[in-house]
Amino acid sequence: MYKEGYSLGKVAEIADVDYEEMKQILVKSGIEIRRGVETVEELEEGAKMLRSLRMK
Repeated sequence: MYKEGYSLGKVAEIADVDYEEMKQILVKSGIEIRRGVETVEELEEGAKMLRSLRMK
């Protein structure tokens, strides 16, 4: 799930573990922890989503 765009916090919530434990699970599994956006497109998509939420 984390690799598919879910946030670390959301994945931890779904797995019913705390944030730090989920980080350890991902590292042990060889999954790189992402912090922030990696591309301009991701940044723009996030901004678009926030604008749409603000308008509701």
